[in-house]
Amino acid sequence: RSPPPPRKTLAMVGHPWDTASCASRFWLLWLWPLLRKGSRAPLQEDDVYELPSHLRASSIDAQWHRSLSSMKAADPQPTVFWILMRTFGWRYSLIVVIFSVWLASLSLVPVLTDSIFQWLNSGDDVLHGLALAAALVASYLVNCNAGCQWYQQTTQLGYELRAGAAMLVFRRTLRLPSQDPGKQRALN
Repeated sequence: RSPPPPRKTLAMVGHPWDTASCASRFWLLWLWPLLRKGSRAPLQEDDVYELPSHLRASSIDAQWHRSLSSMKAADPQPTVFWILMRTFGWRYSLIVVIFSVWLASLSLVPVLTDSIFQWLNSGDDVLHGLALAAALVASYLVNCNAGCQWYQQTTQLGYELRAGAAMLVFRRTLRLPSQDPGKQRALN
C-alpha cells in the first residue's frame, strides 16, 4: 500500500499577496482564508503562508544592489540612509499617508459624535441624523482599515530593512565594527 499523498497546505500554494488585487490588498481580503482556518483550530507551522515574493531575500538583495549601484555612480561613498531612501522611500511615504488618514479619521469621531448629540437635542430632519450616523460608521471603518494597513506596511518595511541589511553584511558591502573601540568588548 502506498503512502497517502501529502496534504496541500497554505505554505505550498505561495503567498496570496503575490496575486491579490488592489481591493484585496487594501481590505486585507487575502488574509481571510488564514483567519477562517485559525478560527476553527489552532494554526500549525505548515498552515501559514510563505513570504511574499517581494519580501524574499533574493528580491530585496536585487533592490538594494540596483539602488547601491545607481547611487555609487553619482557618489562613490553613499550613506546607508540615502540607500534606504532610494530603495524603500516610497514605503516611508505610504506609511506617512496611511498614518495621516488614520489620525484624520480618528479625529472625526468626537466631532461627529457631538453633531449626533446636537441633532438628537434639536429634533431636526431624520435624513440629517442618518447622514451623520453613516459618516460616523464610515469614519470608523476607514480608521480600522488605516490602522491595519499602517501595521502591515511598517511590518513589511521592517522585513525589508532586516533582510536588506543582512544581505549587505553578508556580501561585505556594509561593514560593521566587531568591537566597541573604547571598551574592548564585542558588539551585539
